[in-house]
Amino acid sequence: MTGGLMPLIIILIIFALFLTIFITITVMVFHFEEKSSTSTSFLENFWQVLMHVIDQGTITDKKTWSFRLTMMIPTFVGIFTLSTLVALITSRIGIVLSNFRKGRSLVIEENHIVILGWSAKIFSVIKELIKANANQVRACVVILADKDQIEMEDELKEKVKKSKNVRIICRTGNPIDLDDLEIVNPHDAKSIIILSPDDHNTDAQNVKCILAIVNHPNRRNPERREEDHLYHIVAELQTDNNKEVANIIGGDELTLIVSDEVIARIAVQTCLQSGLSAVYNKILDFDHTEIYFYSVPDLVGKTFKEATFAYENVVVLGILRVNTGIILLNPKQANKIRESDKLICMAQDDHALPAPNFDVQGYIQEDKISQDGKNLVNTPRFIMILGWNQEGFTIVKQMDSYVMKGSELCIVSDDADKVRADLDILMPLKNITITYQEADISNRKSLNNLNLIHYQHVMILSYANKMSIQEADAITLVALMHLREIKKNKKLDFTMISEMLDIKNRTLAEVAKPDDFIISDHVISLIVSQVAENKELKLVFDQLFDAQGSEFYLKPLDLYVVPNQEVNFYTITEAALRRGEIAIGYRLKDFAESPAHHYGVFLNPNKKEDIFLKQGDKIIVLAEDL
Repeated sequence: MTGGLMPLIIILIIFALFLTIFITITVMVFHFEEKSSTSTSFLENFWQVLMHVIDQGTITDKKTWSFRLTMMIPTFVGIFTLSTLVALITSRIGIVLSNFRKGRSLVIEENHIVILGWSAKIFSVIKELIKANANQVRACVVILADKDQIEMEDELKEKVKKSKNVRIICRTGNPIDLDDLEIVNPHDAKSIIILSPDDHNTDAQNVKCILAIVNHPNRRNPERREEDHLYHIVAELQTDNNKEVANIIGGDELTLIVSDEVIARIAVQTCLQSGLSAVYNKILDFDHTEIYFYSVPDLVGKTFKEATFAYENVVVLGILRVNTGIILLNPKQANKIRESDKLICMAQDDHALPAPNFDVQGYIQEDKISQDGKNLVNTPRFIMILGWNQEGFTIVKQMDSYVMKGSELCIVSDDADKVRADLDILMPLKNITITYQEADISNRKSLNNLNLIHYQHVMILSYANKMSIQEADAITLVALMHLREIKKNKKLDFTMISEMLDIKNRTLAEVAKPDDFIISDHVISLIVSQVAENKELKLVFDQLFDAQGSEFYLKPLDLYVVPNQEVNFYTITEAALRRGEIAIGYRLKDFAESPAHHYGVFLNPNKKEDIFLKQGDKIIVLAEDL
């Protein structure tokens, strides 16, 4: 009984056979045969008895009553045997199905994407991966999390639209357990994504997960350094406290995304430049313009400036020196393209580049290029932060590297003493002077008492560390509504940026018409998805989000071309290059508050087509500074 299903089946079969043989011998010894005088063979009698065991409805015509009565024994034994056999098989099938439902069966996929861990970010990650692999025939995403498989599948059905080309498989297990890791077959995966759970202070678990993968006894051969023999692990960490140890463990196989650091850098950039978050959302989202790397044998020996004009529907951002791994964004225009180089381009899809066209001089409208040569002057900034969370420390640190000396920052929170204690380690700052105020940011009276006329930029941070996501977003929404009304009534001129935790609340927040949103989890999900598809993108993002080097700016139209006329993008590209910048798109003031028009942001336009641009519109450029 304890031996499992097969021993029981074998015992039942043996019992049925012995009984059949015994009854057959009995029938032949006592002549319980047909009424005819002709005796039948052992094999014929054996078959008759076996039929009564297997099929209880066997007809017994032309038999003696003694034979019929004797056949009652194998009939009842057959009922018992078959019933027991059916019960055993049904029970076993139930166990197997139950195990499947528990998510413990092995995944036999290859070249799939593995996601380890479960959090609110997983839905955005999967949506982006579905978009990225829409042109694949049999793409597969496998999730391993310490969560019931049925719960995972139900949540995914509710929040992620089913894809024809991308299958999603859920498995239940602990991502740091070596045996559980084997379930999702990470050794044959195209990429492995490690997500931080929603609760904080989980970085140590993610580091342990990295360790479990790279030191797994069944891992890929670490001695072989070919690209296809190395893991491609993309891991999220909340803070940079464990960044060094994670890099030591993962080495070349690991790409780290430090959430607080990335969100802080994007928050600072978008706070100082209205509309920049819409630019980042379009670049990071697989629905729109993306960044790709292309080998360009046709451009070998050409200058970078020549490369920027070579493609009508592609914006060239820089060069990847493949041999050294160096990324050059907005390099010197005289730099030559080498044979091993790749161009870093912004394009609508990853299709091969068309043949380059160098005969574009006729498209440049010289009379429409602005000739005054003026530049923007970088001046001290006056910034107010409402609310506080663990990202605030990194935001203040990053802000100090972006602004000029003499800038001021006022932090308004319901616990000013705690904020001051959090920031003591940063003091003194190089460029910013900080003041603190204690107030309820959701209270209209408290906001009215703030000296908002003194500030150019207002940033609202959610209370993510002390409240639930919905409670924190509710306070942010209320503060946004009050600020919009105060700004309107007092005719104040400051930009507003708000941090939202749940992307679903963005639609509600649009009623308050802030200048920009940062949806923390969504931004991290977009970056994780992009890097999972292309490891080299992490090098590009590191430069774009850094205060040093080139980053995206939205600059006034009249720095480049004369406003209030039609102009093609070849002309704008030429005007930007003369300023040492790369034009990637434009923002129309008339659509700046329209979600349907992506807040007026248009990237990678056709360079030949004329666009009507007027005063107040902006040119989006990749530049080193204002």
